[in-house]
Amino acid sequence: MAANIPVIRFRDVEQIFTENDGRPIHALTELDFEITRHEFVSVLGPSGCRKSTLLRLVSGLIHPSEGVVEIYGMKVTELCDEIGIVFQKPTLLPWFNVLNNVTFPMRHKYGRVHREDEDRAHELLALVGLGDFAQKRIDELSGGM
Repeated sequence: MAANIPVIRFRDVEQIFTENDGRPIHALTELDFEITRHEFVSVLGPSGCRKSTLLRLVSGLIHPSEGVVEIYGMKVTELCDEIGIVFQKPTLLPWFNVLNNVTFPMRHKYGRVHREDEDRAHELLALVGLGDFAQKRIDELSGGM
């Protein structure tokens, strides 16, 4: 990618949700910023300030009411395999072991998990200190794990 293309760009983004009674909630208005290659960005704020809304927009989980979200100059129109989100609430499947939870997205999207996928999952688990827990059930882990 060219050095001058932002990795992530929000252009005039507005996000409006609707209350149960039909009233609009203006979650984001006139949001306009860029994140460039090798730039480290943190989004900080109190609960309810729409940090997760930003992440959902970048990942393609939701689409802006107005404006455009881009990754490397391409408009985000669908889920992106290169973007991962760790949700605030656990979303692990208790009937799977740790390894099967890690590989579940591949199984769900492609209907299968290749040996290379499992090998990569083992590498990732080792990277975060969970290599010895790949065959454990979710209820055998601590909350921090």
